[in-house]
Amino acid sequence: MKNTLNTALINFSDAAARNLAAPIAAVNAACEALKAMITPAAAPAIAARPAHCGNIMTLLAHLCDMHDELQLWILRWLAYPLRNPGARMSTALVFNGSEGSGKSLFMNFVVAEIYGDSAAKIRPRDLHSTFNGWMEGASLAVVDGGFARSHIAKMKAAMTAQSFVIERKGQTSRMVSNRLNFIYVTSTPDFLPADIGNRRFTVIEVPPRQQRAFYQAVVHEIAEGGVDAFRDYLMHGLDMGEFNERTPPPAGIFFDDGRTA
Repeated sequence: MKNTLNTALINFSDAAARNLAAPIAAVNAACEALKAMITPAAAPAIAARPAHCGNIMTLLAHLCDMHDELQLWILRWLAYPLRNPGARMSTALVFNGSEGSGKSLFMNFVVAEIYGDSAAKIRPRDLHSTFNGWMEGASLAVVDGGFARSHIAKMKAAMTAQSFVIERKGQTSRMVSNRLNFIYVTSTPDFLPADIGNRRFTVIEVPPRQQRAFYQAVVHEIAEGGVDAFRDYLMHGLDMGEFNERTPPPAGIFFDDGRTA
């Protein structure tokens, strides 16, 4: 087992010289090897915790441009509805930035998966569709794509409505309570024009893309159970402090009009 730990540590040193993301996986491997060395072989079996989510956390840190307070606020924003089903957050998240920065990877393949069947992954045009069955049973909508001014009224209305009339083709319409929270993923330069005058959006300007190896490490971690580990952290490991659905983002974060709060 000592050789296993040494190998993991050597791999960590090699990885550190190659890129930013792989070292996290190597550290995880080293920690697991060390834990195996000090855990008695006859220890009673316990419920296994999910794998690791270090690379997923690093991706979020990148999307937040290494802004620690913002990253913590977003983690709590994601965790609060999971811990308090039906909670509606006072703001929507908007991740705006260049293509290939990892926005869609994080939102569609990590966050949406965490919410499972209660997540709806939609395109902006779905906000205008007569048939809105995607809203039924959803507590999170991830809206991914280019946005136009015409979408904004629909988005604001969807965020503030207390209930929705669900329309499905060939079915009788019916009223359901609104428990939706929204995350918007876009690469539109003028996503929220200055004259809109609404502060329901917390806009995170995402930095340029990292090297390909960075994202490969995230994809590998997702395939190895990283999403379950991330959800476990949000549900049980994250300190929520006094956070609630009305807690504002950190001072200085950009809102819809392009000016700091």
